[in-house]
Amino acid sequence: MYKINKQIYKEIDKYNYKGWLNSDSFIKRVIAVNGYFLVGQLLLLFLASIITFILVYNFI
Repeated sequence: MYKINKQIYKEIDKYNYKGWLNSDSFIKRVIAVNGYFLVGQLLLLFLASIITFILVYNFI
């Protein structure tokens, strides 16, 4: 009995991740992708700014 219930639960709940990236709504997926893109770009900009700051003020 327990195995049957566990199998039914696994069939209903295929994904443990409940985020917006695997949502049925197209708008939610678009917002999630753009959000991850924005955070990635901000992280790269921040790291590039720190490296530039160190290099520029190291030579002054």
